[in-house]
Amino acid sequence: MLGSRFGNWTVGSAAGSLGKDAPVRFGAARQRRRSVGKGRAGAAKLSSSEQDVSEIEREVQDMRLQGKLGSLTVRTLQGFLRAQGLKTSGPKAEVIQRIEEYFTGTDSLLNGAGTSSSGMEEWDIPMDGFVDWSSSMRRPDPQAPHWKLVSWNVNGLRSLLKHEDDPLRKLLEEERPDVLCLQETKLKSNDIPKIMETLVKEYPEYNLHCWNCSNPRLGYSGTAIFSRAEPIGNPKYDFKGEAHSTEGRTITVEFSDFFLVNAYVPNSGQDLARLSYRTEEWDRDMREYMNTLRKRGKPIVFCGDMNVARTRADIHNAEGNLESAGFTEQERNAFSLLLGGGLRDVFREQHPQVRGYTYWSYRFRARQRNMGWRIDYFLASPELMSRIYDSYILEDTTGSDHCPVGITMLC
Repeated sequence: MLGSRFGNWTVGSAAGSLGKDAPVRFGAARQRRRSVGKGRAGAAKLSSSEQDVSEIEREVQDMRLQGKLGSLTVRTLQGFLRAQGLKTSGPKAEVIQRIEEYFTGTDSLLNGAGTSSSGMEEWDIPMDGFVDWSSSMRRPDPQAPHWKLVSWNVNGLRSLLKHEDDPLRKLLEEERPDVLCLQETKLKSNDIPKIMETLVKEYPEYNLHCWNCSNPRLGYSGTAIFSRAEPIGNPKYDFKGEAHSTEGRTITVEFSDFFLVNAYVPNSGQDLARLSYRTEEWDRDMREYMNTLRKRGKPIVFCGDMNVARTRADIHNAEGNLESAGFTEQERNAFSLLLGGGLRDVFREQHPQVRGYTYWSYRFRARQRNMGWRIDYFLASPELMSRIYDSYILEDTTGSDHCPVGITMLC
């Protein structure tokens, strides 16, 4: 099967003549190195009833976060349980209890959160028995057919490509990922053709290149996906219409048996200036988007820089950062809602008692002293967890203030 090499990108609200999803072909078609099977093209439009279910799920999740489940009608609460395939009968108090049990079952300590029986706060999990991550914990690649997915916040792709150690080349040669997801590329749309010349020449096996750029604010944000595997249909850039479409933060690709969403989640910023936007708008709308994808009948792999550390095991000096962007109660609760809505923290499930970081400040020799944060994730639908063979942190890869993370998933 032949796969064409494309360079796709968006330019936010200033789309100009390129258009929102304009594909630009670079070079001739090349033989793909592996086939990952075929799947249905496109997806059925959501019915009004499916949209209603999505709205109910979002409302229940948000009201639970606020401790106001009791203010919802019994019909709404039962609608949520029905969507999860759970028993709906009984008095209102029993229905609410059933919903709480559903969430506490999915927000287990194994998944990196939950309130302990001693009443400790969610982030303050017991650290007895935890060990530091080491590359020696990785498993050798399986003999069975598999996907290898890698995600990396590169903190500027142009500077990475100029790095004397050529870390991108090393990563691609050593790991040979089927799909590479990048965040914080810091490119504008007219940078892409020149960048593509380099990538097409150096890495011809990647048949698909997708780019989403933040043109209104130059040198900022941006995401990209390189793939050996051919997707179904066109990639989707951004989500929720125009609400989050100017910063180039998400790309969604559909493969034969799962959706892949690559995201660079907004940082709440200095003085938490964007905290309300991030937790009350972005996170809420992302949960709704996940629900929309779920209704299309395929599981989800959601990766990228999530800009949140969820528990003590995911951050150095938790007590000193309770009011820092990326570790506020609001951000941690919003992330818990995302997981409670049907996603799993793959690394934490694979390594429940491992402390590993993916980001280190450039200050205070933080990386050398391993004073870091785990804010880069692979999340996956529960039905994919039996296929996850390994989840790992590539802590020795330099060139950015983040290191790559990856998963190996059986086909």
